[in-house]
Amino acid sequence: MEPARPDAKRRRRAQIAASLIFLVFFVLAVLGLFANPLDFANLGSNVFMIVGAVLFPVLAIIFLTSMLNNWTMERETRAVRRTFRYAIVAVIVIVLALVFLKYLSPLLP
Repeated sequence: MEPARPDAKRRRRAQIAASLIFLVFFVLAVLGLFANPLDFANLGSNVFMIVGAVLFPVLAIIFLTSMLNNWTMERETRAVRRTFRYAIVAVIVIVLALVFLKYLSPLLP
């Protein structure tokens, strides 16, 4: 096994740091959801907290998987871009569901 190059070590440290930062943000998002229960008064912050609680651990897993499997930067970038596309779709679905619950559910029999 050949020794790791300095740029590979630096990239590995950056991936570990990014994973830890995303996990810290995940903990903060979950604590924020526990501190402020979901309601329709502050819909915008609730959506961001829910998306953060889902997105941050997924990004941490991507960076850890990338590090453990020695992915190239291109493959890592593709995975992150795909994740953000799914996050955008998730935000749209959550907002539509909350709008439906707030405005249309009283109209149902």
